[in-house]
Amino acid sequence: MKKGLDNFFKAIQEKVEGTVKIKSYEGSCIIIGKESDKSLYWQELATFEEDTLYDQSDAEGFINLFRLPLKVEGLKLRKL
Repeated sequence: MKKGLDNFFKAIQEKVEGTVKIKSYEGSCIIIGKESDKSLYWQELATFEEDTLYDQSDAEGFINLFRLPLKVEGLKLRKL
C-alpha cells in the first residue's frame, strides 16, 4: 500500500516545488507552514477589499453552484 501511495504522490508532484511543514498527531496531519518560489500566492492581491483584479460579485455564481447539491438534497428529503 505504501509503495502505491509513494508512486502516486511522486507522479502528482512532478511540477511542485517548495517546502511544507506538517505536524502529525494520532493519524492526522496539520499543515503548519508552506513556501515555494513558484507559488501563485501574492500577498498584495489577497484582500477582501475592492481591487482591480478580482470582482467580488464573481463569487456569487460559484457559491450558488456549489450549494446546488445541498439544495437538491434538502428538496428530496422534504418529499420523503
